[in-house]
Amino acid sequence: MTPDRQVLQVRELQFFDEPGGAVVVVDTASGRVIHRVEGEAGFLRGVLRAMGRERKRNGAGPDAPFRIVAYAGGRLLLVDTATGESIELNSFGSTNAETFARLLDASGGAS
Repeated sequence: MTPDRQVLQVRELQFFDEPGGAVVVVDTASGRVIHRVEGEAGFLRGVLRAMGRERKRNGAGPDAPFRIVAYAGGRLLLVDTATGESIELNSFGSTNAETFARLLDASGGAS
């Protein structure tokens, strides 16, 4: 396996909108809320909105998790397990990619 293809970390997450506008992030392995996104969080919301449209177009429901995959060399990928669509998060810049990278190690809290 080439170094840039070596998987360092994987986490499956679900994202839910709360009535007040926050986005709740749930680790599917534990069922625990690991993060609550409040405020704008434009990149995260934009990515989830785009992937949500693709789910609707494919007749997929909201329950399937998203998978964040971190590779050696810093590559970060967001995969929709419902559609198979993936987004190379690094292509949007390191600050935007970090928004999702933080979720790999999150154990609870808000932003």
